[in-house]
Amino acid sequence: MGKELNIKKALNVIEKEIKKNWKQLDFTFAIENGGKTLKATADITIQGFDDSIFVIFDLYAGGGFECRAVYDKIEKTAEVLDLLNEFNGGTLFFKAFARNDGFLELSNFTICYDVAKAGEYVSECLFRLIDLDENEAMHKLANLTTRDE
Repeated sequence: MGKELNIKKALNVIEKEIKKNWKQLDFTFAIENGGKTLKATADITIQGFDDSIFVIFDLYAGGGFECRAVYDKIEKTAEVLDLLNEFNGGTLFFKAFARNDGFLELSNFTICYDVAKAGEYVSECLFRLIDLDENEAMHKLANLTTRDE
């Protein structure tokens, strides 16, 4: 088995990055799975989109690091599937899909063996979410989502 990340050190790095560059966002942090997983979550609003987005970062001691952005529910119609294909064909960072529970999700996964890089990955993901304001397919997809009341 390879070297594991120190999740507590990663938490400190990520918290510092958020306080420095993203202090307007209200993240909640939790260490789970017996200290093997760090989860950071926040509801954020991005200019140009009507609804808030639930952002989840999962960092695993084994080095896996995932960023997920969950929008409201979306119906899997032919139009939605075409827009998902258009979005996924035009971006290399996030991949969009309609989850089995009906929510629209964007996801990116990387490997992070350097705790110091964890904060950089969080900022990169958040900047790329903001950049989606210029993505026409993402706007169309977001407009097709509905809040599950």
